[in-house]
Amino acid sequence: MALKTYDSKLVNVTWLNRALSEGRAESGFIKTAYNSEKTTWQRNAEGGGTRSISNDKSGTITIKVTQASDTHRLLMQLDALAVGSDVGAFEMRDLNGAIVERAPRAWISKRPDSEMSATSGEREWVLTTDELIREAEGA
Repeated sequence: MALKTYDSKLVNVTWLNRALSEGRAESGFIKTAYNSEKTTWQRNAEGGGTRSISNDKSGTITIKVTQASDTHRLLMQLDALAVGSDVGAFEMRDLNGAIVERAPRAWISKRPDSEMSATSGEREWVLTTDELIREAEGA
């Protein structure tokens, strides 16, 4: 059995052709999720049923950064872009395991809450996409 090693620096995140790599939160700095189940099951009275496949490929992308980071300031600047200019390609490339998650079109759907404390905190930005694509390279 081969030893596997994970390095968070090998997870590259970009949106609107900008690297989101500085000041990522220590735990859970990137999360993607589909908005719908891939399939649903409708049982019938005879004990069988029908499987329905969803065509909804939309998803959410959550980016968690530290409040004093360059990435947080960059996201604030990108949020201020004119409507239409604020929609663009997203990509998360995990070089540890050759996993790529991307979206041809993604936009900010939720700005972070702002809370100040005695120590630096975290900010959570949420993007939405109409098409989240997950791929394993070389598979």
